[in-house]
Amino acid sequence: MARFVDIDLNFTRNPITGDVSTKKDAQAVLRSIKNIVNTMAGEKKFDPTFGGDVRRLLFEPISPTTTLKMEDAIRRAINDFESRAIVEEVRVLSNSDENEYFVGITFKVVNDPRPVTSTITIKRVR
Repeated sequence: MARFVDIDLNFTRNPITGDVSTKKDAQAVLRSIKNIVNTMAGEKKFDPTFGGDVRRLLFEPISPTTTLKMEDAIRRAINDFESRAIVEEVRVLSNSDENEYFVGITFKVVNDPRPVTSTITIKRVR
């Protein structure tokens, strides 16, 4: 069974080895998914198509249509840019009082039959 290892983007130090800590398997894939969702298309140098491009939807009126567009954009971005994940479900709930969305993502890592569920909060800050 293949293992997936990514560096921890918080750059915390491993207390035993002194090296940068790592995220493994499901946690590595989840970190990658969060990065994809939070990256705008054109934001990554030398790869203008990379990213979920979800933040552009934050400035549209909060409605069921916008929620469906966001679900579709997130699902498409994960399928396009994270080959280690098999998306089972993407659910988006809006909180119009705070101008934010709660994104629930359920996926499986390709070498693990157990589903992983996580919530990401996407908020408009301007």
